[in-house]
Amino acid sequence: AAGRELELLKRLGPLLGREAASAAVADVLIPVLAVRRLDESAAAEVLAAFAAVAPAPRLLDGVDGVAVDEQDAESMRSSAASHAAALAPLFGRLRTRHARRALCTAYEAVGAWDDGARVASALLNRLHAESRLSIDGVDYDTRLDAYDALDVSWFRDAPASSAAPIAHHVLHELRGKDMALRHAAAAALERMLDAAVGGAKTLSRDETSDAGGVEDVDDDDDETDARKTSAGGLSEPHLEDAERKPKNVVIATLGDVVMRVVAPGVRGLLRAPDQTTRAEAIGAFRKLAEAAPSAAPGAFASLADPSDPEKDFFANAAHLQAHRRARALRLLSAVAVKTADLNEELMETSPDESVEKKAKIFLPASVIVGYLAPLATAALGDPGADVASTAASAVGALAGALPWGPYRDLLHATLRKASAGRGGRDGRGYDVEGSKALHIRAAATILERFHEFDLDAETRAERETGAPAVATNVVGRLIHPSVVECLRLDVLPKLEALAVVEDNEGKGGTVRPAAAAATVAVLRLLPARDLEYDISRVLGKMANCLRSRAQGVRDSARAALASASAGLGAAHLPSVVSLLTTRLDRGFMVHVLGATLHSILDATIKTEHAEDVNPETDPEDVDDALEEIIPVLDADVFGRAAQEREEVAAIRGAYKEARRSRAHECLTLLAASASMPDALPKLLAPVTKRLHAASLPSLRLKIEAYAQAVAKGVLRNPRLSPEATLVLVYSVINDGVTRDERVAATESSMKLEETKLGEAKRGQKETGNRVWENGWFLIKLPAPGSDRFVLNDAGPAAGDRYKKAKYGDDETSDAGDGGPAATGIAALAGSAEDVPPNFEILVVFALGLLRAMLRKMSGEKGVGGKAGDEQDDAAEEADLAGDASPRGLSKQRRAILEGVVPLMARCLSSPHAAVPPLATRCLAQLSTMRLGAFDASTGALARRIMALLRECPRPGDPLAQDCMKLLNNLLKRHGNFTPTEAQFRFLVTFCFGDLEADQGEAHRSTTFALMRAVLARRPLLPEVYDVMKTVSSLVVRAGAAETRALCSQALVQFLLDYPLGERRLRQHVDLIAANLEYVYASGRQSALRCVRDLSVRFPKDVVATHAPFLFVPLVARLGADEDAACRKGAGEALHALLKRVGSERSEKDGEFGDAGKNDGVVKKLLSLCVGWLNVAADGKDSDAISDP
Repeated sequence: AAGRELELLKRLGPLLGREAASAAVADVLIPVLAVRRLDESAAAEVLAAFAAVAPAPRLLDGVDGVAVDEQDAESMRSSAASHAAALAPLFGRLRTRHARRALCTAYEAVGAWDDGARVASALLNRLHAESRLSIDGVDYDTRLDAYDALDVSWFRDAPASSAAPIAHHVLHELRGKDMALRHAAAAALERMLDAAVGGAKTLSRDETSDAGGVEDVDDDDDETDARKTSAGGLSEPHLEDAERKPKNVVIATLGDVVMRVVAPGVRGLLRAPDQTTRAEAIGAFRKLAEAAPSAAPGAFASLADPSDPEKDFFANAAHLQAHRRARALRLLSAVAVKTADLNEELMETSPDESVEKKAKIFLPASVIVGYLAPLATAALGDPGADVASTAASAVGALAGALPWGPYRDLLHATLRKASAGRGGRDGRGYDVEGSKALHIRAAATILERFHEFDLDAETRAERETGAPAVATNVVGRLIHPSVVECLRLDVLPKLEALAVVEDNEGKGGTVRPAAAAATVAVLRLLPARDLEYDISRVLGKMANCLRSRAQGVRDSARAALASASAGLGAAHLPSVVSLLTTRLDRGFMVHVLGATLHSILDATIKTEHAEDVNPETDPEDVDDALEEIIPVLDADVFGRAAQEREEVAAIRGAYKEARRSRAHECLTLLAASASMPDALPKLLAPVTKRLHAASLPSLRLKIEAYAQAVAKGVLRNPRLSPEATLVLVYSVINDGVTRDERVAATESSMKLEETKLGEAKRGQKETGNRVWENGWFLIKLPAPGSDRFVLNDAGPAAGDRYKKAKYGDDETSDAGDGGPAATGIAALAGSAEDVPPNFEILVVFALGLLRAMLRKMSGEKGVGGKAGDEQDDAAEEADLAGDASPRGLSKQRRAILEGVVPLMARCLSSPHAAVPPLATRCLAQLSTMRLGAFDASTGALARRIMALLRECPRPGDPLAQDCMKLLNNLLKRHGNFTPTEAQFRFLVTFCFGDLEADQGEAHRSTTFALMRAVLARRPLLPEVYDVMKTVSSLVVRAGAAETRALCSQALVQFLLDYPLGERRLRQHVDLIAANLEYVYASGRQSALRCVRDLSVRFPKDVVATHAPFLFVPLVARLGADEDAACRKGAGEALHALLKRVGSERSEKDGEFGDAGKNDGVVKKLLSLCVGWLNVAADGKDSDAISDP
């Protein structure tokens, strides 16, 4: 029907008699062309009808003698100008050739009454010229000539209204595929801007500058709406104002064309999906920002760098290489971050200072909203490497520089793109600016840059309370309620729908990591009340994906939940873990639960470094989460999940999570971040409640592994309290050792008493420092003010740390002999009935902690190890003065360790195989700290060490090595530790009886260190002399070089320190001299080093006495040895010998010369010796010596 009416109008046009009737019909057709979604075939028909009914020029002469009056002519010109303004935007909208030809005809008809339209129509017809001789029907020569005609002078001389349709056509050509026409259009646009700048009038930004711009890029309503909201930065009220603005604004100057046509058109081109079109648009944007700064304030000054194209944003953004485009986006992000920082400074400064700083703003919000944000959003679809991901970061950086209104609109526009399907209306593609995942990632970066905090409320609260404002959200900043409402009611539901891709299996679907990250960013901004309400619903959908049997789905869900937990912090760990336990409760999901728990703890507690704990994690938050986490770990280590991993091979092969348990790693993380040692009872609860059944080997191995994991985390805990931990360790060890001692005493007295805590008769009091609660064996920590090792002890009034249900009334807690009750650490030692069976597992755990802590203390400056006596004496003097040691142990810690020493000595008698070695190692560390407790227990300690050595089958046994290290430290550092003659005899016989056997490096160093410590004490035993004979032979005969060196050192010490007669000393010297003739060069080298050491360290008179017996063998080695290293060693030994003897025995040296006169061989050796000494004086090697 409409087609018939249009055809009728075309035929009636020539028949209309009056110009007023023609103009009225034309006015009716113009609104039809203003429809947003315009069908171009229909538009062509309407334009043809418009051209037919438009007033013709012939009416000026009148018809039938009736002339047109001046009033009607003026009305015709006004209508023509209005029609030209309405038709001009169509040159940027219409795309088909048929429609554009009709548009040119219609515009030419309008030119009959409008001068600007007449001038423009002539060029527009040439710009649309066609040729039948061309393959695609385009007359390139005519069109290019028309573009060349659009020079600066044309734009200056032509009416401003004629430049509007030309500008619309040029912007349309920039979106085309033809490179020649596109370049010509870009050049024409630059000339237009040059002409506008060179004009007399200054360009200024107008409120109606967007009215005549390019409205549509791809004729998609939804995309146009999103573009208007995001790029224009208009909220709903502003959109209504825009609709009330006049649609056709008359162009008065060329500056109006730039501001109302070119600038909006460039903004539309910057969001084009095609990279080529965007490149042309970026060039036009650069020229626009340079020529008309009011159109894009600050853009050219902030982003352009004419001197260096590598740093120029525009040059890099339009570059063909992907890495240059990514560089441009990074430059844009940097400028946006600086702009956001300056905006924050302006908000915090006074109005007077803000006026001075406004000039420093790099990018105004209007430029970001109109140009840069659409460009960065369009770059999300760039296929170049790393360009899309960089664009997502750039979108977030730009959002951080926007106020709340444009920030919210940009976020909503990005979410609309991410939420849309693959097809738009009428089946046309919608996702033209990158994939959905990249838009989600961009939304996540926008939320990460959230900055709309309520500064006024924070300032007001700080002024009222005198302290910083306290917020209940995760970020710790106050946010306006309206902003929170928008985030919770508008943004969060969209992200919640995007976070999970639902499936038909009922297992939750697949998690999108970017959407999950964005969801967590919103949750972090919600108040605690709203967060607790929403967290289960939002994260529950992600947790449901862990029920899927697809490995990839579970991996993505686990990574998303770990990231969410890390974002929410340790304070919300109980909610997250409770959420998982309610959904993963059977089958293979139990294994998935353990793996997911490890991922969550690893992301929440640990830092980027592998072994470090996040210092921002509050230990109290971790303590609160233990009630939810420990049952999960208990089931994973001791429950059905552990049994399935061991027995069912199919489940290990089908599910990656079932191949190994991550519970021990979780325990290490928890122990490293919880409050220590207060959290140990909760961490060790699964162990303590199974001690009664730990006799089973399989269960015992699991318990020991569990305890080792906890100990590993405790030692990594940066907030560990050493003093409190030492007290706890003492308590546990003391209980175990006391029980063992009393059990041994009972067995030795042939009396057996079996009682258990909780089974006593009514009225009979049970005492001790261990209790059973609900079947769990709990460790109770001593409170401050309870023992003599804690300063400022106020006695029982400081706190009732021993509950009556556990320890009885204070009035009846005296010792059995009527004396006063034990206090301090000694009070923690309960009766043998208090300790459950297999308690040695906890004793070993405590000993391991103690040993590690002692090793750490020994490494501190001035504490044990290799600290000199002066440092130890200074620490002791500081302790006596009542001050903390500047170098060494504090007074409180030293007092605790003094009590630990006798306890470790008692542990040496433990019947459990794992306890004595650990106690020995602890004593070895303690012995380096110069504690006075060792001097008070030397006899008992020596007897127990000897008893342990007697139980060892050979010196190389690990326990024997530990005992030898302990004895070495005691003999060297504690003078009051003096073993008996029998004990020395046993040591020498057992430890040094088989020196010729093959020994490892550690065994060898320990053995000879103890040997030298024993030699320093000078026990006069025949066994010592016998051992030293062996050592003297091993100086040359030992296979290992380290053994020969150690034997040489021990022999020199023996000869120096031990009381030896002249004859015995001569025997050793003769043996050393004889060893100089050893068959192997390595042995001769060791003997020569021994001679050199004796020459240097022996007194001069002793060296002078034995020099005649060493001189000749040394000279013989110097002249006759075939090995160069031996000759060099002989020269060094001779040099040392002659240097020591020269001043004391000059007369003896003459005797050597006289003796040499009777033997020509001695003369030759003396000449060789003198030659070597000359060479040595010159600094040359003895290898240069030759026979005379």
